[in-house]
This record gives sequence, structure tokens and C-alpha cells, in this order.
Amino acid sequence: MAVRLYLAPGLGKKRLDKLRVSDVQTWINAVGRTCQCCAQGKDTRRKPAQRRCCALGQCCQNLPSATSIAHLRTVLRTILSQAITEGLISRNVASLVKLPPVRSRKRKAWSSDEARRFLESARADDDPLYAAYS
Repeated sequence: MAVRLYLAPGLGKKRLDKLRVSDVQTWINAVGRTCQCCAQGKDTRRKPAQRRCCALGQCCQNLPSATSIAHLRTVLRTILSQAITEGLISRNVASLVKLPPVRSRKRKAWSSDEARRFLESARADDDPLYAAYS
């Protein structure tokens, strides 16, 4: 999934033997600054009644965490390591890319109104996990 949603749109047109550290660094930086809901069209795939942000012109700023970006680099490093094994390239440029610092996020609990709306929505949608939620 990471390849289809992140790697292919960002680096898919570059040949492996022409890939440079600067290309990968630029891609990593761009992924970290781009709303993934907008980039991947997540909101537009929802039913029209359930659309709530990017498809309505209100960007939700769904930015990937530093951990997610680190996972993307790990996937790319693994792919390039396999390419080295197969003799397609001579070095793994993804291993030289600098990652953004990992900062812990402050978590915010739902208000009672938000929790009530979630439970009502789960009940209305006949969510099989409704009993577990409540």
C-alpha cells in the first residue's frame, strides 16, 4: 500500500539507476508537508453524505507523522536493497536521507458531545463493533 499511495506518485517516474539522494530527500520533505487526504483523494472516495473536508474545499491538514515518514523511508530502503542484490543499482540512496525529528503528539480526548455523535453514527451505520465501542 505504501508503494501505491506514496512511492509511485512521488518517485514512480524516476529510474532506479538515476535516483539521487536529493530526489529522495525532496520527496520525503514533500510528503511531510502534504495533506494526504487531498493528495490521495480519501475524502472524495467517501459517500457524498459522508464527505467532510477536502472534497468540500476545507483541507483537513492530515499530515503524516514523523513515524509514518520513517516507515516510508524503510520501505524505500528495502526496495533499493533488493535492487542492489539484483544488480540493478550500485548504492542505496535512501539510506543517506535525513528524516524529520520525531516529536510526540499531545493527544486530545473527545468531548462528551463528540463521543455521543460517534456512538450514534456507529449505531445508525449498524457497525459490527458498536457493542465494543459502547
